[in-house]
Amino acid sequence: MLNASGLEVDLVITDVVMKRTSGIDLARQVTERHPGLPVIFVSGYANPDAVPHGAVVLQKPVRQESLGSAVRDAIDRSHTEPPPVAPVEAVSPSSQRD
Repeated sequence: MLNASGLEVDLVITDVVMKRTSGIDLARQVTERHPGLPVIFVSGYANPDAVPHGAVVLQKPVRQESLGSAVRDAIDRSHTEPPPVAPVEAVSPSSQRD
């Protein structure tokens, strides 16, 4: 999938809601194969409860400055923090963030 073309991927940006899959499922698949690869979620919904706790979520419309800052922070963290022990897991709506 990501490495089929031989390109190195530093970051994944995905919408939370898509037609064939969800951004949550995409992030789970990607992080299973590439632990530590940062993922940024984008959503047009006011409160995307399904995203993993602690995930970076940008609300649409996304300002250029917000996107640039989120990308830089995510890439910087990926180079300084150890990869997660487990792949991205979805948070159920019943266990919403505080």
